Amino acid sequence: MENQNRVVIATTTFNRTSSELRAQLALKTVRQADFYGYPIVVVDDSPVPEVGEMFADSRALVEKQKEPGMGASRRQCFRSALALGAEVVVWMEPEKWTLVEHLSHCVDPVLWGKCDIVMPRRENLDSYPDYQHWSELRAIWEIAGITGRGDIDWMFGPRVWNRRAMELFLQYDGKSGPDNWEILVVPFIWAFKGDYRVLSITVPYKHPEEQTATEGGSEWNPKRDKQRIDLVSVMRTEAKRLGFEGGMRYS
Repeated sequence: MENQNRVVIATTTFNRTSSELRAQLALKTVRQADFYGYPIVVVDDSPVPEVGEMFADSRALVEKQKEPGMGASRRQCFRSALALGAEVVVWMEPEKWTLVEHLSHCVDPVLWGKCDIVMPRRENLDSYPDYQHWSELRAIWEIAGITGRGDIDWMFGPRVWNRRAMELFLQYDGKSGPDNWEILVVPFIWAFKGDYRVLSITVPYKHPEEQTATEGGSEWNPKRDKQRIDLVSVMRTEAKRLGFEGGMRYS
C-alpha cells in the first residue's frame, strides 16, 4: 500500500546501544511501517549515532532531538509529520511493532472524515506484566470518571489524528504542568469541550512477549505509579479549570 504521505507515523527513541531490546523492537516497527507503506518519522535522542543510522537504513526519516524532554520530542515528531504533508498523523511508541498491521482500521475513519481522532483500544491487557496490567486498568477507570468516556483506553499510547486535531494537541506546551505523557492525554479535555469527534476502535494488539518478560520486574513499578498518578492528577486539574468533569460542567 502506498499512501504518498497521506498517513505518517511519528515516534521517538532513546537507546544506549543499537543492540538493546527496545532498539530492536523499534527497528521492527520501522520495517513494518515500510512494509505497509507508511512513512515513519523517528526523533532520536540516543547517545550513539548508530541507533538513528540503523533506523535510517530501514527507510525511516530520522531526526536528532533538538530540545530535551519527552514532551519536546513528541512535539518535534508531530510537527515533522505535518511538514511532510500528512493528512493523518499516527503516534505510537516505537516498541509496538505488532500494531502496525492493524493501523488501517484506525486510520480509515479519520481519512474518510468520520471522526477527527481515533483512540485504539486493546481487547485486553493479558499480555502485559501483572503490575502494569492492574495499574493501567485503575488509571483508565479514574480518567473515565473525569471525562465521562469509559469506552476509551486512556493508557494505550497510540493515537490517530487529522491535521486539525493534531494542531490542537500541539498547543500543549508543558509550561503549565508536567510535560512527559501529558501531551497525549490532557488536550482531550479541550477536544471534548470543542467540536472534535473522538472514536474508540478495538484492535487485536498483543504486547511483545520479550518486552513483557524484560519489564515485568518490581523495579518498573514506581514508573507505572508515577505515570498513573501524574496523568490522573493533571486531567483532574484541567477538567476543574475548564468546568468539565464526567462530561458535565461545574456550576
